[in-house]
Amino acid sequence: MPPALAGCALRSLGLCVAAAVAEADRLWGLQSMEEAAQLRRHFTGELRDAQSSVDSDKEKILGELEASGQEEHVNRAIDVLLASGVSTPTLQAAAERIGVLEQAGYWNLG
Repeated sequence: MPPALAGCALRSLGLCVAAAVAEADRLWGLQSMEEAAQLRRHFTGELRDAQSSVDSDKEKILGELEASGQEEHVNRAIDVLLASGVSTPTLQAAAERIGVLEQAGYWNLG
């Protein structure tokens, strides 16, 4: 294959890969937005208002949470999770100091 043709083929292949990567990023982004919307749907920001398919499970969970005295901490962790896509102790500490880091847990190929 002549060098000019090989260079053209390589550039064409590079453009195809770049287009595929951009499309994958776009689709992952759409999926992430849909997942976040599903998590936020009907969520008031208070774990106490969460829905449960089994009422006795909700009562047990809320009872343990209340007994632990950590309800507000859990509400903040959920806020961080919903905004950032991930919730770790380090990220929660950062969010308390500087505010929520939107999409900190998301990444893309491009």
